Amino acid sequence: SNEIKGKRGDLIIEKEEKFNIEVQEYLDTRISDTDDSNLKFIDLNYGGGFKIRFYRKLEEAGHPGIETLRALSLYSSFKYIPEYIGTINYKSSGGSMHVFGFIERQAPNEGNFWKYMTDACINHYERRINLEKETVEDISIRKKDLLDENLLDHEFTSKCDEMELLNLDLMELLGKRTGELHSTLATLPAEGFEPDNFDSFYQRSLYQSNRSLTRNTFRLMQSYQGPEKTGMEEILDREEKIISYMKPLIEQRINARKIRIHGDLNLKRVLLTGKDFLFINFEGQPAIASSAKRLKRSPFRDIAGMIGSTYFAAHISLQKFGHTFPEEVSKYNAFANRWWLCMSNKFVRGYLLTTGKNGFLPQDKKQISYLVNVYVIEKMLTEIDKGITRNASWLKIPVEGLRVITNLITE
Repeated sequence: SNEIKGKRGDLIIEKEEKFNIEVQEYLDTRISDTDDSNLKFIDLNYGGGFKIRFYRKLEEAGHPGIETLRALSLYSSFKYIPEYIGTINYKSSGGSMHVFGFIERQAPNEGNFWKYMTDACINHYERRINLEKETVEDISIRKKDLLDENLLDHEFTSKCDEMELLNLDLMELLGKRTGELHSTLATLPAEGFEPDNFDSFYQRSLYQSNRSLTRNTFRLMQSYQGPEKTGMEEILDREEKIISYMKPLIEQRINARKIRIHGDLNLKRVLLTGKDFLFINFEGQPAIASSAKRLKRSPFRDIAGMIGSTYFAAHISLQKFGHTFPEEVSKYNAFANRWWLCMSNKFVRGYLLTTGKNGFLPQDKKQISYLVNVYVIEKMLTEIDKGITRNASWLKIPVEGLRVITNLITE
């Protein structure tokens, strides 16, 4: 039956006819590890890749994450997502309808790409220990471009083993798949997915929100008195430089379009299926209201999310590596930055291979590079704000990340 009767309301399963449910044995239950009650969920996992997700907070008038997964499944041939099976709604005794959860089927996979990349990064550091005692220049102190074709230089690749070269190829493939995801979202024949212009109003709004974010975050850093104070003091003089860097958002016309995006793209939102990927969890960032998640945004926000996540992977791995080799951590900070820049470079260049002529990105390479930097800065500022507010143990990482990215953009 597609309906389960209750005393105060009913559960109604809206299953798509083209998809079959062949649920096998129950495997386990997983409760989300997010601190945000708006995104808490319970996953019931079954054999055959089936998963039933129940949300803690009921949503009226549809759920943006389910809408995106459903539209991709029904109206496109994009295959790098779980198979959407149906939505579970709760109908109260008063007749109101709420989204309670959904059913999907995932392809066999090896887990999320975050674990894979953090393990790969630790292996990278350990391999360096076994090489000759060497030092590497922190290339973040030179003015570099994340899109620079010379960034992935011979100095880095010549010392990569076969597995490290494979990881570079995986990052390029992930960039291509992300580009295909955005291209598909931009052309879905579904209501609410039509692209919007990247107009002057949006550019001004983006500038004002980033200016406010910069002011607020630097105010928090100035009053902060915790263990990361020294690192913050090294970048406190960059507030006006960052705001100045944002000025072209209101001074230049950016020829681009806004689209529906993933909304919270990072290494944990990607499953590795052997030689390819699955994008999961389209619910968006926890702090954003559901109504706002339907808004079209720049695809560079997703790109920055993945670049920022790769930076965290490099430095979380460095912290774990430091437990074994504490005397090497300071030297290997430069290796971490080099690894991050090279992996991000491959990701972005892979992305541009599949999106260059799709109409929602600027055709000017300088504008593309500029927007990547703008959104990565926004990502680091947001993480610093979050880290200070939560007194997080990882606060040092986005502080260092902001130093690195502002080094890249500073003359």
